[in-house]
Amino acid sequence: MMDFRRVCVGIITKPVGIKGQVKLHPYTTSPDFFLQHTRLFLNNGIEIVLQCPRIDQSGDVIVCIENIKNRTEADGFRLQEVFVPREELPQLGEDEYYYEDLVGLHVVDDKHEQLGKVNAIHDYGAGTFLEISLPDMKTATISFNRETIIDVDFQVCEVVVNKRFLLL
Repeated sequence: MMDFRRVCVGIITKPVGIKGQVKLHPYTTSPDFFLQHTRLFLNNGIEIVLQCPRIDQSGDVIVCIENIKNRTEADGFRLQEVFVPREELPQLGEDEYYYEDLVGLHVVDDKHEQLGKVNAIHDYGAGTFLEISLPDMKTATISFNRETIIDVDFQVCEVVVNKRFLLL
């Protein structure tokens, strides 16, 4: 098992061809990440080593996984998330965040009235959204941009949002 803090950086979507290659969809800002980071881990802690990574026209990464020799073996990796140890990730600039760090933060409005907690982060291609668990067992979402997010304060573990943009 993994005994380090890990961050999900992508998901293996499907096998490609007959020689054991797989398509990896990156959750990183650039698929180039997988050209330098070839040592990854699956959710169950098993280490995988990527070989011969190349980026396809859609921005996904086509790779071989060490010791996987055919399509049947590659199919066993379908929909497996891949992780990297946190300490191997680059330092971020101001106003940059790893999604992983936002999950669990308290969500408050500009008057510091408690609204809920960040439950998950979603990016459907048109932008990033925070999924917020509300106290009444409901969820809300809010777009993650400069207009809707007033502040992210890790010192007090909270995200300050413009409440009028909450989607209930």
